[in-house]
Amino acid sequence: MPGSTLQSVSGAAAFRADSGRDVVPRPPGPRDGIWIAVTSLLEHAPLVPGDAASLVARAAGMARDTLGDDFIRRRGDREWRDERWPGDAILLLADDAYEADAFQTALSMLTALDRADSGLSPVQRGRLLARRARILARLGRLDDARDHFRAIWRLGKEASSTELRARASLGLGSIAQMRGNYPELESLNRRALRLARRGGLSFIERYSRLGLMIAAATRHDFDVALVHGWAVYRASVGPLEEGEILQSFGQLMVEARSYDEARAAFAAVVSRDLPARIILPALGGLAISAAETGRPATVRWVANQLHTLAAAGVARHPLSLALLECSMGLARIGEQPASHALRAQATAIGEEHGFHEVTVRAAGMDRRDAGPAAKAFTPSARAVRIVGEIASLEPGRLPDEVSLLAVPA
Repeated sequence: MPGSTLQSVSGAAAFRADSGRDVVPRPPGPRDGIWIAVTSLLEHAPLVPGDAASLVARAAGMARDTLGDDFIRRRGDREWRDERWPGDAILLLADDAYEADAFQTALSMLTALDRADSGLSPVQRGRLLARRARILARLGRLDDARDHFRAIWRLGKEASSTELRARASLGLGSIAQMRGNYPELESLNRRALRLARRGGLSFIERYSRLGLMIAAATRHDFDVALVHGWAVYRASVGPLEEGEILQSFGQLMVEARSYDEARAAFAAVVSRDLPARIILPALGGLAISAAETGRPATVRWVANQLHTLAAAGVARHPLSLALLECSMGLARIGEQPASHALRAQATAIGEEHGFHEVTVRAAGMDRRDAGPAAKAFTPSARAVRIVGEIASLEPGRLPDEVSLLAVPA
């Protein structure tokens, strides 16, 4: 099982890694001390078997006091239909650290919880492993993340849990996407959608549709992609989820060569306070759409933002893609030296972490025969309405600099 083999890193060491020593530190946040304290309690639990349950309960109580009963109830009611337990508050506190880009801290907290509480049911442990797998993927540890999701699938079969099988399918689909395997992404997300519908899991259904939107876009089936995306948007709760789908809408409009609408969606995202994992893809898309609509100043603004964020040690996968897409935008406006520099940086990150999607796209930038171009998008009446809603979101001006912030869902 992945939990028994994952290398242990103390909460304090993980926090130092997130804060950064060779890069610009992650800005301190109001909950940093809580994350460390909760993780420390969980780390000590296995060392004192007689008091382990008490320490886990104290950690859960601290997490609950921090997040608030109302927040935990709303998030829990939405995501977990059954098998609730006090440790849910710790899972959500780990989410809090994740959304603040404190990936190592969140991973350490979840690993400590897994080792501290031996009474987890298969479903409860599967939920924990799914969160840990998501973090591993963001850290570029795709093989470890894949192994976690496969373990979740096995737990789901053993426990006859539709939820765990849906989570595993969704997670394996995300790994397929990171590796550029879009047919597998679509197949796995269709399975996740079927399971989510069967189990009445609207939270998982939303993310399954997001994956299907991305897969449909790669086939240039833009009407289908827009319909999936609009369903996701309508099911979104709060600025974080809205930012996620707006970023995806922007990418869809790039694929459809509807660059004005793409620029509107991306500009709306980068003008909001959102986590780096949403801001970075939007910056890359904004560079391309701005270049295609004759806005070179915006492309240069994106390049400047990425230089700053790269030095801040943000997650490597979304950073590499954003660098590559900004490289494409710079090439489009004739700034070849700057374009080559960003492409080399993206390629280096992709090769180091095995991001084949990045390295393949980077290698293809110099090929004259890149395959057939997308056909002109002629939207249906329903799609026209959706596209109009997206275009209306463009802000009047871009901020001086992007603001990275964890926004609770």
